[in-house]
Amino acid sequence: MPKLKGTRDLDYESKRRALLYRISEKTLQEQDTVPSLLRMSDYAGVSVPTLRHYFGDRHDLIDAMLTEAAHITWRSMEPLRRPTLTFHASILEYSRALVDELLAVKAFAFGDVLIKSLGEGLLDARISASAREHVLEPALDVLGERLQHHIARKEMIATDTQAAAIFLCAPLILGFLHQRPLHGATDRPMSLSALADLTAGSFVRTFSADIDSAETHVAAAVFSHERKASL
Repeated sequence: MPKLKGTRDLDYESKRRALLYRISEKTLQEQDTVPSLLRMSDYAGVSVPTLRHYFGDRHDLIDAMLTEAAHITWRSMEPLRRPTLTFHASILEYSRALVDELLAVKAFAFGDVLIKSLGEGLLDARISASAREHVLEPALDVLGERLQHHIARKEMIATDTQAAAIFLCAPLILGFLHQRPLHGATDRPMSLSALADLTAGSFVRTFSADIDSAETHVAAAVFSHERKASL
């Protein structure tokens, strides 16, 4: 029986996902370029018309790529939505986990997805929403939900959790951008793990409901870092 005009093959979605995976994997490896539709068709091993058939224009393809890549990336961070540790240890755990994900060397690492999303989103207003909604905001949402649990436990002061999440994530993301895509590691190297500890300590001191405990924790963290550096 011939296929009705306007209907899709039964394996349309599986073909589309396979193409998207190949394109995303190659595109994320090419951090120094803004690939054209022709380049991405080469990545996929198909013609430009075939690519348009499955994705539409370049904007739609980049949107699909960021959505898929971020979805894969944030699976590993989902368990961090609900804290199992005390406030101080919990914030340190999240900070270190975010740095680990930024620095990870693997397919669809958050660092690679972040670099590509910023590169595309800052150049094209049509893609900026995808970069924000699929890449940046999931990181803030995971942490925001975690913070809500700490507020409910009265371990953390009641505050705007989105702003608090940005307070914690921004220095770590900026540090990563400074060291990796902007090549600061060559001229002005720094330890992102030490930055994670320092940022977590600052966050705890600012938002802990127990000020005395926060001060003690920050002092202990600084002492621990200095001791490790001297070993």
